[in-house]
Amino acid sequence: MKCFKTCLLLGIFLILCSAAWADIPKQINFQGILKDSVGNPYPDGNYSITFRIYDAAGGGNILWQEGQLIAISGGLFTHLLGSAISIPESVFNDSLRWLGIQVAGNPEITPRSQLVSVPYSYVADFAQNADKLDGQDSSFFAKAVHTHVITSADIQNGTIVNADISGTANIAPTKILGTAWTATTDTAGSGLNADLLDGLNSTDFLNTATDFGRSGVATDLYEGAATLASKYVNVTGPDSVISTSGSAFLGKSTGSGAPPFIGIDGIGTNTLGGAFGGRFNATSSGVGNPIGVDGTGSSSTSNSAYGGYFRASGGGTTFITGVVGLTNSSSSNQTIASYGQASNSSTGTAYGGYFQALSGGTGSHIGVYGVGYSASSATTYGSYGLADNTSTGQAYGGFFATSSSGAAAHFGVYGDGRGSSSTPAYGSYGFAENTSTGQAVGGHFQASPTGTGTHYGVWGSELAGGGGAAVYAAGDFAGSGAKYAVAKTSQGHRLLSVIESPEVWFEDFGEGQLVNGQAHINLDPLFLETVTINSSNPMKVFIQLTSGSPMNVVVAKGSTGFDVTASDNNSNSTFDYRILAKRKGYENQRLKATDVGMDDPNLYPELWQEIEKRQEEAKATPQIEK
Repeated sequence: MKCFKTCLLLGIFLILCSAAWADIPKQINFQGILKDSVGNPYPDGNYSITFRIYDAAGGGNILWQEGQLIAISGGLFTHLLGSAISIPESVFNDSLRWLGIQVAGNPEITPRSQLVSVPYSYVADFAQNADKLDGQDSSFFAKAVHTHVITSADIQNGTIVNADISGTANIAPTKILGTAWTATTDTAGSGLNADLLDGLNSTDFLNTATDFGRSGVATDLYEGAATLASKYVNVTGPDSVISTSGSAFLGKSTGSGAPPFIGIDGIGTNTLGGAFGGRFNATSSGVGNPIGVDGTGSSSTSNSAYGGYFRASGGGTTFITGVVGLTNSSSSNQTIASYGQASNSSTGTAYGGYFQALSGGTGSHIGVYGVGYSASSATTYGSYGLADNTSTGQAYGGFFATSSSGAAAHFGVYGDGRGSSSTPAYGSYGFAENTSTGQAVGGHFQASPTGTGTHYGVWGSELAGGGGAAVYAAGDFAGSGAKYAVAKTSQGHRLLSVIESPEVWFEDFGEGQLVNGQAHINLDPLFLETVTINSSNPMKVFIQLTSGSPMNVVVAKGSTGFDVTASDNNSNSTFDYRILAKRKGYENQRLKATDVGMDDPNLYPELWQEIEKRQEEAKATPQIEK
């Protein structure tokens, strides 16, 4: 088992709040070197690395964590902490924080690294600018929810001229809600104040009774709130509220009661056109991660909690889409149209994403459909799955199952790889790596013994004219059963067994003829390139006379052929021969010891019970509340 230690070459830590002029990326650039227990850089490759921020040098609480598959070259790696899962500002509400790093299933690297300030952050702290906006204290700005008192100084000739009240100079009196405009109520600062929102009329905002489809609430109020301002999110700056063109709404579900708590419930119904239960677009030209949907649902009871729940129904002829996620980015950061994360600290199942297609209708039913398009040299994934389990449970990068009902073919996984270039096209490609003592299996295929049909663990077919092989092993081929060739006979298919040997031999066959009791046979030069024939590894030669009188023959073996001498010096008999020679590179191998097959139930029948248990667990149908 490899042991890791980390040498930090560079760690630049930036935790910045948003300023009035721009948003600053809240990420931490981290670089380090992975070395083994003797100080050698770890081999190049992709490794699953988990980063965690703690509130203590040992033990303590995990304040934030994210795991990523990171490329390592010469032991060196670089990662932006927070690029996959944002780091909340609350993580740094105390000056003592430590960073923990864990590589794959290895224990977390010790000791943890303490997070400290960069030099210029002291300047910001000494100048107290970190608590100010352009050097101004918070008292210089208006709060998100506040009232304005109109005085005579704010009104000239019946028009509001105070920009702090109107939001824009010279707003006409018609922009004020309430009763008729009078000098008494306007200049006295009463009567109209409850109906003013930055001097704008109700028509400038969304109407909850019509725009939101709500009923039983007051016109121009959101869920009966006293003022519109308290129900709108300020997106452009202090004292600004945007209505239909730019309002930002936060859907969050948190509860401890019996009913489900739903952060967002979107329903789209259309009998003719497209119907979207929810449509969210995130577009960014900066360096931050654009997220189409970020929903949070939590519950402290046994009831389900949904961060987002979307439904679409219709009887028309176009697409009915529960969720459409579209993201566009022009930066080097990841762009994620849909991102799902699930965490369950108890015994329940946690799904990062759950997709289900019901059985109704005659068209194709697709639980998940992934398409990746690219026009660059980077890898394109139609579907990418990553699983990390640091405990004793199994981790599946992808788990696919089909139910047993129905009469058509059932595919747990169907891979179709097509190409039109000189590079390979893979219908299915599996890679496994285990840096500990456990097995690494690039692909594991198993057919259940139930049923009366033929069962194949692996079926490989190479179509005619392809010039390849139905099954190819780049290395030794081993199996616990016999090796057969299938032959078609008048009485059906029959199995012909391959001859097994404790040593690795290649053989060849041929015919010859004696001339006056002598014959010399030269072996095929191409065959000689595949075998080793010398004094330590002589060939084996077998002669069978096919004509003439019975007689004795003697064989003298060389390195490229052999001589046959008959006891009858006048014999011109014909003969067949068979030779065997050691395969090149396997000259000294005999009954080679191996650990291959240690988990094969054909060799160890007691393992079938464990396999059947896993099959039952895999067949358990996941339940989701409708």
